[in-house]
Amino acid sequence: MRLKDILIQELKKIGIERIGVRYRKVIASRDPIRTIAIGVIGGKFKIFKGSNEINWSLTLNGEKLRLPPQAYVSTSGGEVILDRDRLLRKIDNFPFIALDCRFYDLHSQKEKKKLKLQIEQTLGVIRKYMWDERLIVAGKKFGYGRYYNSIEEFLSKHNFSQVILLDPNAESIYSGENAECFIIGGIVDKSGNKKGITSKIFKILDSSGFNVEAKKIQLRGDVVGVPDRINHIAEIILKCVFDNKSVEEAIKETQPHIVAKWRLRKEISKHVNKLEINDKVYGIILKNKYFELTNWLNIRWKDFFQVCSEQNIFVISERGIQRLFQS
Repeated sequence: MRLKDILIQELKKIGIERIGVRYRKVIASRDPIRTIAIGVIGGKFKIFKGSNEINWSLTLNGEKLRLPPQAYVSTSGGEVILDRDRLLRKIDNFPFIALDCRFYDLHSQKEKKKLKLQIEQTLGVIRKYMWDERLIVAGKKFGYGRYYNSIEEFLSKHNFSQVILLDPNAESIYSGENAECFIIGGIVDKSGNKKGITSKIFKILDSSGFNVEAKKIQLRGDVVGVPDRINHIAEIILKCVFDNKSVEEAIKETQPHIVAKWRLRKEISKHVNKLEINDKVYGIILKNKYFELTNWLNIRWKDFFQVCSEQNIFVISERGIQRLFQS
C-alpha cells in the first residue's frame, strides 16, 4: 500500500470517513488526502478528533462535502487520533531511493540543470507513493530529500540486508522485487563522457565492503526502450513494488513516446519482408504488427508510420498483400 492508503486505512479503523482542513494549499493540491498523509508523516500536521467549527469536509477520496467533519487537520488542537509516530508504526517495506551524485562535476552546465530537474521530478514520483524522507541524495546538495555526503555514509547508518543498484551494464536482471534501498546513479549522459559510471559506483561500493547487488532493467531482453531518466527509473521501481506491476507493464506506463521509438526502430527490422515487383525490391511490413507492438511499447500509429517511413518501409494490410498478388 502507498502512504496515502495507509492513512485512509487507519482513519477508517477508528470510524473516520470525513476530514476537515483549513489550509488552502492542501485543499487546492491535486490529491489533498495524499498531501495530508505527507504532512502528517513529515510531522507538519496532526489529525484531531472533532470538527473544530469547520462546516464542510473532505471524504477520504478527496471529494468536498457540505457536512461537518469527524476529524480535522491542524498543527495543534484537542485529542490527537493520528500523528507521525502512529503512522510510522504502520509503515512496512517502504524502500529508500538513493541517488549517488558523486560524479556531479563531470557534467556540463546544461547537464547539471537537467540533473537537478530530474531529481526534483523524482521527488514528485516519491510523493505519489511515500514521502520526502525516502529520497536520499548523496554527493551534491539540491535541496530535495535527505542529504548525505556520500552513499557510503548513508549505508553505514543502516543495517540493510538487500540493496539494489540499478545499472544498465549489470549482468543480473531486475525482476520487480522489493529491496530496502535502491541506488540510482545521479548521471545525465548527454555528452557521452560518462559511459560506465554507474558500474564504477558499484565497484567502489563493493570494494568498500557494502553488500550491494547490481541489476539492470530490461524490456524483452534488451535495455533499449527502457527510460533512462532518473525519475522514470524510480517510477518503474515503485510501480513494481507498490502497484504490483510487472517490469514490462511499469516500463510501458512510464515510457515516453520518444524512448519507445528507439526500441521500435530496432523491432521493425525484425519484421520486415522483402517483396519484388517489376525487378524492384521493396521492404514491407504488415499493418497488424503495429497492434502487436502496442502490447508492450508505448507507441502511437504516427510513431509507427514515421519510423517505417524513415527506413523506406511500406506499411501494408493483409488485404493489400492479397490484392498485389492478384494483380
